[in-house]
Amino acid sequence: MKTILIATALIGLAMPAFAGSVVNYEPPTPPTVVPPAPTAPFVPLSPFAGAYIGVHAGAAAMQQITEYSKDVFGTRDVTECWKFWQNDWYTQLDERYCSGGFEGMNQHYFNNAQERVVGSEEYFIGTETWEETESDTFLIYGAQAGYLWDLGSVLVGGEASYSVYDSDTFPITGVATVKARAGLDMGRVSPYAHVGYSWASGVADEGMSYGAGLDWALNSRMIIGAEYTHYAFADYAHDAAVLRVSYSF
Repeated sequence: MKTILIATALIGLAMPAFAGSVVNYEPPTPPTVVPPAPTAPFVPLSPFAGAYIGVHAGAAAMQQITEYSKDVFGTRDVTECWKFWQNDWYTQLDERYCSGGFEGMNQHYFNNAQERVVGSEEYFIGTETWEETESDTFLIYGAQAGYLWDLGSVLVGGEASYSVYDSDTFPITGVATVKARAGLDMGRVSPYAHVGYSWASGVADEGMSYGAGLDWALNSRMIIGAEYTHYAFADYAHDAAVLRVSYSF
């Protein structure tokens, strides 16, 4: 009984202190949360940007115009003409005196006439010229590799290519080209223009080349397109149109 009374007294003394501590309790200040810095939105690269390799096939149309010329001669009767020489040097002149013989010649020609021409002679009439045209449309195929830089709405870069020519009319067997190209980045479509320099195989010919094309991205890697090129060669100038398939990486 004594123990119970002591415990009760201790509890009675502790209650006011506990109540005061509850009334004066202040919760701790929560830590300050700093929001993360905003990041730039992700902008995917153009499917056309970067390095690419591919193949192409199409047709070329070539026309070659060759000019020819020859001297034309005629034949005339000179039986009544006379050759004559100058007195001092005895040099035969190209002139002919055709007035009917000695009776029509003046004294100078008569004194210097050395030979009477009997028969006919050939004389120059003029030069005849004409042109001959050869043309052919034939299959071409080959490969290309290049690199494009994405400048936002513009794509610029360079490309090297080689095309094999299958012509039965002309001796040209292929064309190698190095060119620069620039175009618009319109999402999945890119129209472009190109200019470069080309060398022909099978013949000794070279010159500027230029044209335009259109690429379409099937996905982020595969690109199909069409391209037209004019080759301004000295002897074998021609036009070509090809379909292209490229892989970008």
